[in-house]
Amino acid sequence: FAIAIVAIIALVVYLFAHSYQMMRIITWWDPWPYSQSSGYQTVQSYIAVGSGGVFGQGMGTGISKFNYLPEAHTDFAFAVIAQEWGLIGAVTVLFLFCSLLSVGVKTAVRCRDRFGTFLALGITFSLCGQGLINMAMVTGIVPVVGVPLPFISYGGSSLILNIISVTFLLRISYDNFCEAEAGLADVEQEPF
Repeated sequence: FAIAIVAIIALVVYLFAHSYQMMRIITWWDPWPYSQSSGYQTVQSYIAVGSGGVFGQGMGTGISKFNYLPEAHTDFAFAVIAQEWGLIGAVTVLFLFCSLLSVGVKTAVRCRDRFGTFLALGITFSLCGQGLINMAMVTGIVPVVGVPLPFISYGGSSLILNIISVTFLLRISYDNFCEAEAGLADVEQEPF
């Protein structure tokens, strides 16, 4: 209980330490009065996501990416997907990240060594956490932060790191498969 109280107090002090941090929270709660200043990104993101409808406006036909939505190619790439591909495209991206989460957790659970388990969980939660935070930011569930959407947002260094991370995850999965095959071969060779 004491640790929770200290953590809450530290969070409140952190939020009120700088004016831009408090303004970010205020803008997150109600961005419409600040639609021409600090809430501009959030409002334009809402417009882009809402204008997509169920089926979207069509690939390449969304207008928010043309000087309306700042950072449409990086932090707000999900808003452009939702505008051009609609709810179906947004749910597809969410499904792909949930699939990555499922495969990563299964890989970690099947791993026989602790290092591989923790590495697989860390990679999985890092990639999926970034994706879910970005989608939550674009839809207004959390305040706007500079988190890119893995594999989709523009950025060379981020993409390279994500590919290396998935390569490690695939290698852990491959090692799990090889160990399981070796275990089955040993069982088959034992005499009765």
